[in-house]
Parts: sequence; structure tokens; C-alpha cells
Amino acid sequence: MSEPGTPADRRPDEERSASFDELMRLERSQHRPPVSGLAVAALGFAVAFTGLAVFFGAFALVVGAAALVFGVFALPQIKHRERRGFGFVLAALAVLVVGVVFIESVMNLLD
Repeated sequence: MSEPGTPADRRPDEERSASFDELMRLERSQHRPPVSGLAVAALGFAVAFTGLAVFFGAFALVVGAAALVFGVFALPQIKHRERRGFGFVLAALAVLVVGVVFIESVMNLLD
């Protein structure tokens, strides 16, 4: 009796390839639009803003402004159903708000 995980229990490469191809075909058949790169960039810049705010004040403001701009430009793409990513934009705005509150609280502690 063979134990699970032995070569006798594994599927051949052809079956794995066929099942992967079937999975990809099903994914493509859903006709979902791609995620907006601008929305992903907005979230990335928002996280960078929050992280940089502690060490680089003025540079962090530029990064935060970029996050806001990317988020605003992503919204029309998402609204017209060309792209997905509304959750990314909302998360970016939430992270920006948290970053601003964090900066404000640090500034109040330093005074």
C-alpha cells in the first residue's frame, strides 16, 4: 500500500497541464475587465505616503498627492466598466486619511 504523496499517487504532467488549461479557459470565459493599474498605483502610493510620512515630510506629501491623483483618474475607468478596482481606490483613500491623522497626531506630540 503506497502512502499519500508518493509518485504513484501523483497525476501525470499532461493531466496537470490539461486541468490548468481548463481553469484558464474558465477564467477567460467570465469576461471580467482587468483591474485598473491606476487604482493599484493609488493604493501603493498611499501606503508609501503613510510609511514615508514619519521620516520624509515634504517628500511624503508629494507621494500622497500622487496617490490622490491616481485614485481620481482611476474612477472614470471604473465607472464606465472598462476596469475594476473601486475597492483599491477606497482603500487608498482610507490609508491616506489614516496617514494624515497619523501625521497630525505626531505633530501635536512634538509641540
